[in-house]
Amino acid sequence: MKLVELPSRVVGAAPVIRGMADAIGFVDLLNTLLVWDAQQCQTSPGERILAMVLDILTGKSPLYRVQDRLAETDVPLLLGRGRTAADFSDDALGRALDKLFRAGPAAVFTAVAAQAYAREAIELRTGHWDSTSRSLQGAYPAAAEDEDPRAPANPSPPHAVPRRGHSKDHRPDLKQVLLTVFVNGEGLLRFGSVASGNTSDKTLNRRMIEELVAAFSPQELQDLIYVADSSLVTGPNLAGLRQAQIRFISRCPSTFAVAQAAKDTAWAQNTWTFLGRVATRRDAADYWASEQQGMIDDVPYRLVVYRSSLLEARKEKTLDRQIASARKSLADAAKVFDQTLYDCREDAAHAAQQWQARRET
Repeated sequence: MKLVELPSRVVGAAPVIRGMADAIGFVDLLNTLLVWDAQQCQTSPGERILAMVLDILTGKSPLYRVQDRLAETDVPLLLGRGRTAADFSDDALGRALDKLFRAGPAAVFTAVAAQAYAREAIELRTGHWDSTSRSLQGAYPAAAEDEDPRAPANPSPPHAVPRRGHSKDHRPDLKQVLLTVFVNGEGLLRFGSVASGNTSDKTLNRRMIEELVAAFSPQELQDLIYVADSSLVTGPNLAGLRQAQIRFISRCPSTFAVAQAAKDTAWAQNTWTFLGRVATRRDAADYWASEQQGMIDDVPYRLVVYRSSLLEARKEKTLDRQIASARKSLADAAKVFDQTLYDCREDAAHAAQQWQARRET
């Protein structure tokens, strides 16, 4: 009896990922969006990019090792009958990436995400935007340190260039790029981009608004609520949101006088709506809200002021320290006045007035 040694293959979660890719038409859509010649290509760019996606989501090998890793798995099962690991060499994968770059990665990703949303009937009622930095090792001598502020504005987003900027991972010594995402209320990604490392979040929000206007109909934009941090709230960004009729939720930065005015009015009215606790832990804070109205660039906005029980306790302690410090300062001043002799009542009154004036300034 002759024993035949059966080879083992490790596939892990890759078949599930391949099934999801098939469900949203990933390969066919990429082959439609990318420019390629079926007569010259043994494998389509969509198949090669899918191979890289499978590798990233199941282990992430260097590009030159993807072929070796595929040799240890079931290539026909994951990438199609007749396909072998040799079809996905680093040169083949690199050429697919070149085609993706020429087609515009952000545009291709947006198209794939939009098709996935449509096929899975996913709603985008709220869109949450945020960014983070990714530090890079290396000198990158071709990357300029600073952009020329006198240069004319570029109507289209420039290529991402490693630059030093506000490091969100606390590595200001390294150059970086910025990654941005726009997700729905459940955290499913719809838009994403890579930007130069010193790009302002205010600018990136403006580009995101432009992307939304280009991708959605006016009716769809009216049903959308844009959620972002305070970097969204700038004059140009508010004008873009208003023109596109996009509703938004953000924090009004203190650079706008209307923010402090709303807080002052809320405390003066002292009419709060109790919201209860957001967190479930024992020491969670209670919250109250007060709705106000404010004007920014002659446009009315709905503002909501929130107060927290924990924040009030901290402020109370701070106020107690300030009162104690002021009391000590007054006691020291009184001691000085008590030890000072004046020639007449008028001189003493004049000195007191001068001290009071210094305190007020």
